[in-house]
Amino acid sequence: TVVLDGENAWEQFKEHDGKPFFRALYRKLSEAYDTGEIVTVAVSEYIDGNPGRGVTAHPIEAHREIEPLWAGSWIDASFSTWIGESEENQAWGYLLRARNDLERSGLPRPNPAAAAPTDKTSRAYYIYRAWEAMYAAEGSDWFWWYGSDQTSAANDDSPFDRAFRAHLAGMYTFANLAGAAMPGTDFAPIVQPEPQSIRGPFL
Repeated sequence: TVVLDGENAWEQFKEHDGKPFFRALYRKLSEAYDTGEIVTVAVSEYIDGNPGRGVTAHPIEAHREIEPLWAGSWIDASFSTWIGESEENQAWGYLLRARNDLERSGLPRPNPAAAAPTDKTSRAYYIYRAWEAMYAAEGSDWFWWYGSDQTSAANDDSPFDRAFRAHLAGMYTFANLAGAAMPGTDFAPIVQPEPQSIRGPFL
């Protein structure tokens, strides 16, 4: 397994945030896929299989459990920055509820290798956008900003909270447009802006 944390480019690559490196990497991976040398897969795709891409299923039951498995986090070798505090746990609860609702909706997961639908009034487009909104909400960095262990330079994490919940709400909107009978959404704000100290210069 090769796992890359894309944000490392912000600190380690001095030119264009590492974009030339990533473009070259993805180009080589695409070429390797075309020749059958390397097949990139999502974890779920590896487990469930994808006949359309020639990916064989590897059920969890067929794997040997690895214990103990060392946490891969670069912060204290734990995941406490992303889970454990009440705000973080509430956000994970929102995410679980939304993902379960989308799974139960019956809307098929789009093929990641297929081109995005171009007809913005089609059911296929709405399905695609619903899943894209869900994937955006599942990015772990939203959870970085919840809780008291991390905060923005402005001491106001509410913009991140609004963006996270907007992705969840967007998923429900597009799923409904695709014809799914989705339940109502009520994702109340998790964080509120912190009081800001008064800063000079004063005239």
